[in-house]
Amino acid sequence: MNNIIKTKKGFTLVELVIVIVIVGILSIISVPIYRGYVEKAKYTEGHVLLNAIAKAELAYHVKYDYFVRDGSGYGGVAGKGQYLDIDSSGNKYFTMWEARPRNNSYGQYSSAINKAEEAGDDYNDDGDEYDYVDIGVAYDSPKGRKVLYMTACSNGGCSDIKEIPWEDTIELQ
Repeated sequence: MNNIIKTKKGFTLVELVIVIVIVGILSIISVPIYRGYVEKAKYTEGHVLLNAIAKAELAYHVKYDYFVRDGSGYGGVAGKGQYLDIDSSGNKYFTMWEARPRNNSYGQYSSAINKAEEAGDDYNDDGDEYDYVDIGVAYDSPKGRKVLYMTACSNGGCSDIKEIPWEDTIELQ
């Protein structure tokens, strides 16, 4: 007699469903963790870009005795500034940045400190003789566009970095 033994090849439907369920559970767990790492990477890249802009502004202030208004797109190239040697076009998340002097009401080509001293005024609203520049960089997050923001002072100090929603910015757009 010929006994024909059939060997099973392939997977049963139950085995395939079990594998799909396991993969689904793993993806449910891993996607939020991955998003958290991406947000942390964006925040870190923003810190690096903010600090680079602040250092460039402070170096510019040392050389010319005033802060300059600059930002991405001012240099005619996306991500490149006109006055500061900052190019954010290579950044993965941050391509838009802006540095906006505060307390420099005499214009970009004159020293606010010198003008205030000549006039004998206590120049700025903060009651000190320093110039300030507000610096912001924007990025997209799952909760909407965010802006990392800091202030640099002509004495070399910088404020803490704050995160604000895009809607709260006035002219970074």
